[in-house]
Amino acid sequence: RINAVFAAIALAFWAVDKAVQEYRGASDRAASVDLSNPDIVKISFPLSPVATEPGQYVFVNIPSLSRLQWHPFSLTSAPNAPEAQIAIRALGTYTHAVEGAARTAIAEDRALAIRAHGPYGCADIDLDRYPVGVLVAGGIGITPVVSILRHIFGVVDEPATTGRVDWKDDQPPRAKHIYVIWSVGTEEQARWFADVLTAAAARSRDDASLPALHLEVYVTKQKGYAKTVTF
Repeated sequence: RINAVFAAIALAFWAVDKAVQEYRGASDRAASVDLSNPDIVKISFPLSPVATEPGQYVFVNIPSLSRLQWHPFSLTSAPNAPEAQIAIRALGTYTHAVEGAARTAIAEDRALAIRAHGPYGCADIDLDRYPVGVLVAGGIGITPVVSILRHIFGVVDEPATTGRVDWKDDQPPRAKHIYVIWSVGTEEQARWFADVLTAAAARSRDDASLPALHLEVYVTKQKGYAKTVTF
């Protein structure tokens, strides 16, 4: 009987969670897709607010695949972006299905219908407390770091490489140096977010009020040896 009670409680929590997801993400959103980079799908869509902090995530549902499956994905967009953006790497059954749906949308010259709710969480880093910040990522795990870099260096897509983030007291972070250490398997993967990394590096060089950005991108599966990629 006790097990049945606990099972009923767990089922009730699950039902409430699903109901909240359906309520918050009830309406379909027209999303644009980008398949220009190998192995990943970039999906941009309207979301209000896009984010309140860098490094947040959203729950996404693609009705054409299933109206019941919701998956969390980190935002690669910054809080000041005109649209939310996520990047999904096709690795498993579901993410390969997402890639297939994106290809179909492009072939039919239409938007990809998605549902989304969020944002949630935050990247708990305090760039005003220490003079040096270090961000470490592997593979597609770079997505929240991309959001953080967009936020720090004011990199947005429309118009490219312009815009100003909403700093507290309208001041950039006090950190003097930001190190990004990113490990990827191939040089193609190192180009997934080349536009953002290049723009952030340029802003760092051109604006003395911003932290100095140090990018260290390591390719670990290139013919049996590791090499670095520069931006």
